[in-house]
Amino acid sequence: HMLPDGLSHDIVVMNGDILTKVDFKKMLQFHANCDAAATMAVKDYVLEIPYGVVNVDESGVIKSFREKPSHRFFVNAGIYVLSSKIIKHIPNGEFYDMPTLFQELMDKNQTVSAFPIREYWLDIGLPKDYEQANIEFDKQFTDSGSQQRGSH
Repeated sequence: HMLPDGLSHDIVVMNGDILTKVDFKKMLQFHANCDAAATMAVKDYVLEIPYGVVNVDESGVIKSFREKPSHRFFVNAGIYVLSSKIIKHIPNGEFYDMPTLFQELMDKNQTVSAFPIREYWLDIGLPKDYEQANIEFDKQFTDSGSQQRGSH
């Protein structure tokens, strides 16, 4: 890591390809209230299967059938709060990602919390998502976008 030694406060770490209106102040307060070693922002994600899903046993007999099911998940939103006390456990000068950090904290029975975000959030790491961000940016992040929404 490239953080200074002796940090005495929690820090926010965010992936560079995220466009969001998350309330960082609320996230930091949530993290403090949980007394967590680390907090991960999570976003609700629904995976819709556009087909009927068939459960078949080994002999080819249909056991169940569900038409176009959907599954809800929390997904990692790429925004984190880290407690100052865990920074020293992050190795210096080598690749060490957040999933590894969170897994190691869980393995050590440290409290890691999930902060659900409902505000605007978009991962713009793929070209199609970047194009979507360009379309939505004014509406979400500028005064003219706010005024346009209010006039409808």
